[in-house]
Amino acid sequence: MKHILVFLFIFNVSLPTQVHSQEKLQKLLYPIVENDVWGYMDKQGKIVIKPQFNVAGYFFSDSLAMVAKNGRFGFIDTKGTLIIPPKYDAATRFFDGIARVYLKGKPYFINTKGELLFEHDFKDIYFFTDTGFATVISKDGKKGLIDRSGNIVIEPIYTHFTFFEKEGLALVEKERRNFAVLDTNGNEIVPLNMYNKINYFINGLAFVEYSTDEETDVNDYEGFIDTTGKLILKTTNIFAKKLFIILKFPRLIGCF
Repeated sequence: MKHILVFLFIFNVSLPTQVHSQEKLQKLLYPIVENDVWGYMDKQGKIVIKPQFNVAGYFFSDSLAMVAKNGRFGFIDTKGTLIIPPKYDAATRFFDGIARVYLKGKPYFINTKGELLFEHDFKDIYFFTDTGFATVISKDGKKGLIDRSGNIVIEPIYTHFTFFEKEGLALVEKERRNFAVLDTNGNEIVPLNMYNKINYFINGLAFVEYSTDEETDVNDYEGFIDTTGKLILKTTNIFAKKLFIILKFPRLIGCF
């Protein structure tokens, strides 16, 4: 019979090396489709898991692959054994020992045994970063931060929330033009109302604006803060914006 290898080259070269050891890479199987059902074959083209699934994950991570049967999602091992029964509305692959699944439209996280990491009452949860934090959205649409145990690190009370994993900082906005910077303990690095605008951190610096006149929106000054919240540069509008562009796009330095 004819077997169709699904995106073998693409997924083989794009596997995240930080997740898969060389030993795991050698055990990887490749998805095939036969008569609209999915299975897996090895590198030699031998069928290891016969086609039987409605959908199958493109690769194994943490020795498990996501599959679907009868419209429900679960996980199999490299022998095709259902380790986590297909009982979820949707599922994503495992990463660092956890996977996001959905039940009745609500997101949850499970470990490789199929156990829930925690219960919650959030509207949505983003993926966990390598540092073990995830942005959450409350039922009223506000954002905050939790750890992998589901503990609230930063209360979900903010309308805007951007987490910078490298710096371990969150840029938040509670109301319009009411910004702050918090660390992963919820401490204020930059308190609310100190600046009218705080931009993203790039190379350890964030562009800030301060104005005492909201009607004209004319800034008293602009500058840059570091990851401790210290104002390290206070300057004119044009110069500060040019410096921000240089920091973000170093190749453009010759344009100024």
